Amino acid sequence: MKQILISMLLLAGIGQTAQAQQTDVRTEAPQAEQVVTGYYNVGEVPAGTPNEEVFRTIIRHYEGKVVLVDFWATWCGPCRMANRLIAPMKSELKEKEIVYLYLTGETSPLATWEGMIPDIHGDHYRVTNAQWKYLCDYYQIEGVPTYLIVDRKGKIRLKQTGFPGADKLKAALLQVTDEER
Repeated sequence: MKQILISMLLLAGIGQTAQAQQTDVRTEAPQAEQVVTGYYNVGEVPAGTPNEEVFRTIIRHYEGKVVLVDFWATWCGPCRMANRLIAPMKSELKEKEIVYLYLTGETSPLATWEGMIPDIHGDHYRVTNAQWKYLCDYYQIEGVPTYLIVDRKGKIRLKQTGFPGADKLKAALLQVTDEER
């Protein structure tokens, strides 16, 4: 019932925005491996990385850049819609050095995920169920899509559950990119 209610709220465009406590997510951690495949990249967290190091391992690769992290799933209708709606925003902001990072778990079937990500410009990671659960618990991800904006210093500046619309997401990204220049 809770999932149905969350899905209904997300479909209705009602999201929860919270200024995230400025938490530094980049510390010494091994760097995640990436395979560049055109307009999208597929990253892999090194085997044996402890759950509590997964996010830092991934995000460390983007030190010095603003990162929009999208917690999503292939089966999530609002996630798929949002991915289509923010594509023009990505083009508009291409000079801002923003990284678009997509995280999903094993509830997104591998073949489906592999088939979808070529159409979603950005860097993609599919983490294990244990890693996904840890990330969702630690960052209080209560539904998908959920967005985090991480600044150039590695601080989480915004957490948004539900797609707020491309204009609001763009404004939040511009606020972080422009204030750091």
